[in-house]
Amino acid sequence: MAEAYAYKPGEMVDHANATGATISAGAVVQVADGRMGLAVIDIENGRTGQVQVFGIAKMTKAASDGGVSAGQTAYWNDTTNKITSVPTAMPVGTFVAAALTAATVAYVALNFFGYMVPMAPELDCETGIDTADHMLVPACMNTRGVVMLLAYGVITEAMVGSSEDQGIITVSDEDDNALATLTPSDAAADAIGDVIVGTNPLLISGATGAAIKTVAAGKYSDCKVTQATSGGSPAGKVRVHIMVAPLI
Repeated sequence: MAEAYAYKPGEMVDHANATGATISAGAVVQVADGRMGLAVIDIENGRTGQVQVFGIAKMTKAASDGGVSAGQTAYWNDTTNKITSVPTAMPVGTFVAAALTAATVAYVALNFFGYMVPMAPELDCETGIDTADHMLVPACMNTRGVVMLLAYGVITEAMVGSSEDQGIITVSDEDDNALATLTPSDAAADAIGDVIVGTNPLLISGATGAAIKTVAAGKYSDCKVTQATSGGSPAGKVRVHIMVAPLI
């Protein structure tokens, strides 16, 4: 059974498949600008195919996640490959109809949000493991520009080694302008649940007269590991959270 079905037509965008395997029609994918969408045809590895990013989608739902109400934010769980109302790293749209706990499908307005929902990706800081850019605020959500109020990380896997400069993560805008740097600062290895606060001047933590950190309208913000840990394996993971406000 496909993960989701296009229910009403919407905007299509091209998506290049570099996964190493065929993306099946109906699979939920994340396109280059951070939006989630549905593959409308099989897309072979190395080929480009169309993905629906707007419109109403009929999506598989996990009964174990409970019922949903119309207007709730819908999230895509890429572990179970089902839609849920439980916040995860990938908001996909808004439920347009209620669904009971036992329901196995739900209807979602793709990439429609009543408010901005920043993502919260988990980054693996072990050397050579995670070199990708991870989306925080997709461009499609940033219609007015945003002010970066706060950036912080939460340790989800303990850092290996005692150096306080391991596992550095940089938060940037689409043009690779650094907005914040997350650097573990314990004398010993950071433990699960420890918080890492952004070190660059932000609106909340910066001094009077410091320049605010902004992301222009229509631009995305993301984060990546810019210095991996030098300890053993596993060598530490961090979930990145940000707080933003509309620029205008």
